[in-house]
Amino acid sequence: MSTMVNRLNAAKVALLIGLGAALNPGLATAADTVTGEAAAGGAAKELRVIPLRSVDNQGGQLELRGQAGQLQFRVPVEAGAKVRDARLRLVYQTTDAVVAERSKMWVYLNQQGIAQLPLTGGDDALRADIVLPPELLTTGQNTLSLWAQQENSRGCDAGSSAALWTRLDPANSYIALETTGPDRDRNLADLSDAASFLGAGADRIELLTPAKRSDATLKAGALVAQGFSLRLPESGLAVRHRTATAGSLNGRDGKVLVGAAGDIADLVADLGDIRGPYIGLRAAVNPGDGQLLVISGRDDAEVMKAAAAFSDPSVTLPATADWTIDQVKRAALRVQSMQEPGHSYRFKELRATTGGISNGTEARTGLELNLPADSLPAGGRKVVMELDYTYAANLAPNSVVNVLVNGRYASMIALNDPRGAKVVNQRVLLPIDQLRPGTNTIAFEPMIGSDGSSGCVVRPGSGKSVAISGDSLITIPDMARVASLPDLQLFASGGFPYVGTSDPRVGSRRDFEVVLTSGDDATIGGALTLLSKLAQTAGHPIDNFAIGAKARYQGDVLMIGPADTLDGKIAADLPAAARGVRDALRPAGTLFDQSPLFQSSLDPATGPATRPGVATNTVRAPNAATGTGVITASMADLAMLERAVAWTSELSRDFREAVWPSRYGRVAGSLSSVDEGSAMMAAFENPVKAQSTVTLITGATSETVESSVAALVKPALWDRLSGGTVAWNAGSMAMQSWAPEDNYRLGDIPDDWHQRMLFVNALFARNPVAWAFLALVGLLVLTGLTQLALNKRQGS
Repeated sequence: MSTMVNRLNAAKVALLIGLGAALNPGLATAADTVTGEAAAGGAAKELRVIPLRSVDNQGGQLELRGQAGQLQFRVPVEAGAKVRDARLRLVYQTTDAVVAERSKMWVYLNQQGIAQLPLTGGDDALRADIVLPPELLTTGQNTLSLWAQQENSRGCDAGSSAALWTRLDPANSYIALETTGPDRDRNLADLSDAASFLGAGADRIELLTPAKRSDATLKAGALVAQGFSLRLPESGLAVRHRTATAGSLNGRDGKVLVGAAGDIADLVADLGDIRGPYIGLRAAVNPGDGQLLVISGRDDAEVMKAAAAFSDPSVTLPATADWTIDQVKRAALRVQSMQEPGHSYRFKELRATTGGISNGTEARTGLELNLPADSLPAGGRKVVMELDYTYAANLAPNSVVNVLVNGRYASMIALNDPRGAKVVNQRVLLPIDQLRPGTNTIAFEPMIGSDGSSGCVVRPGSGKSVAISGDSLITIPDMARVASLPDLQLFASGGFPYVGTSDPRVGSRRDFEVVLTSGDDATIGGALTLLSKLAQTAGHPIDNFAIGAKARYQGDVLMIGPADTLDGKIAADLPAAARGVRDALRPAGTLFDQSPLFQSSLDPATGPATRPGVATNTVRAPNAATGTGVITASMADLAMLERAVAWTSELSRDFREAVWPSRYGRVAGSLSSVDEGSAMMAAFENPVKAQSTVTLITGATSETVESSVAALVKPALWDRLSGGTVAWNAGSMAMQSWAPEDNYRLGDIPDDWHQRMLFVNALFARNPVAWAFLALVGLLVLTGLTQLALNKRQGS
């Protein structure tokens, strides 16, 4: 066995040396001397090859699209290490429609220009080997950017621009780093740079718990995973959970061991006498292994305290290898500030954003608006911006700044004065229905035009052509304040309702359950990954949850596990779209379930269905004929009313999709692309407790669930969550969504008449057919009254 392991290690070293030699023959010689220098007591050298797809900020296809496409990558350098040599290899291909003499690609490292590459169409891929200056690579996170200027032979219109692309070969595009050090032993303070602990290019954390783990140990593991995710806010970090054994502690990248001292003493030789909540960092035992972070204590309560201290990135970790936590001065939770409807805010009061891939000629900048989760942004009103800005002279007359709301075009600012200008209080109107509850982004994307001789766009510059003042003002119109659920977009943008809401009627903290339908490592890993993403979305640690296999269903629930292990209560109450997707996910032979998958909410034999703990609504009004305050209706009347409401809602949905397909269109209604390799996420009302949400993630197997959630938390998929049910494939990164079938409100309609009018306006704005139907009824009633008045006048 040892001979086989040695051969595998030798093969890995040979692969790294071969890849380095492919970049530069000099790297092979340096790699060969690593062992000798380390044995002689010198600083150890390491050559690491990092595929670009593993450090992509977005997690999607490595593609530069449009006239000015961009890609960004994270390049981590370990604390205390020194970069001796760095090489970048790019293998790429461009569409045939590109005009080669007017198209190029630039490479930037930490905002410094490194190289300019040609873009030519054709079947042959191009390869570029680029030297990255070591002095530009600093400890921690570095940014590698690719910017492509592409012009279509058909012209510069929007359609021609959309057809432009340059794709990187994900298997053969990578960075090779040769480093020495670190020149000292690492300590807990170095964990502020979490990427170097995980390992360069690693996109997941290895988290281990003992075989005798309790639900409290799993919750502590979730808090530790949140700590890493919050220290890497721009990443979609996944968690790989494994049961701790002696062999599981070995490996190249860093690992985390969570558990009480008595349960892990046999796994860590030098654990020592633990006297309280404990965090410790262990150096690698074997050459080439990563470090081990230990989160422990004498009992579950102390393990939880240690995990809670690590989960908060504002807690200062000491510059020591071991820390017994006595008292932690916790900083205030960095909760995202809310912008209330009906108020105005200066830009300098809002959080600035610079993330996101720009399609302009200069970097995209913007603002973040956090609307309360119970707001209903709908109707014909506008968000008003009063902008103060300046722009440079001698810009091309077709230069503009595009204004995007949540990534979609909303308005445009012209920069057409050749002398430049200083503009004050220019009004820009944004449609209110482009906003959504939770987090919104308003981005400003400069598109500096060309002079006609340089092509459709000009090359990116190091300076800024436009500067927007922080004294600019944005006014948010008043909105109705009732949360409409389910809404996976609201879940993705702010974690609602699981991370709480500022609405005092609902409460700022709603405890929820995380239900594991299977106790295997893969299912646990998927749940911990999802909780880490929710904390990253909220911007602070979340601990208002219980995790385990038992479900009480007395509040909000996150349920995760394979499709054939779901609780019968949940399986019986899945929405129709989710039932269809669930059946498509399951392997042949398991499509039929013994439990009823459909329970009508309106059974003619029994009347309206009731749920435990849910009160039925009764219409009460004075009734002179019966002497009571109750008006009864037949089942036929109720059924007709339900059909009418459903008909207007469906017709409104079809109408909106036809008129505004980019805003309201549903992504496919077919299940043909959903297979055993796909996963599903569905949100619906808790069948046991009203005004509570169940969010379910499932797949054919536990391994599918784990890999699918790891892909879901990447921005390329996470930012596309919407509706009530989604299905996606981790391999193809394809996603389909279905609108919720049964909406419910969280909270009551306010008694204030103005709020009620806003609520009615929002409902009719989202249901235009019902508005037209009501208007038609009103016209008919008015016509009848007019006719009656005319007849009465003629008779008199």
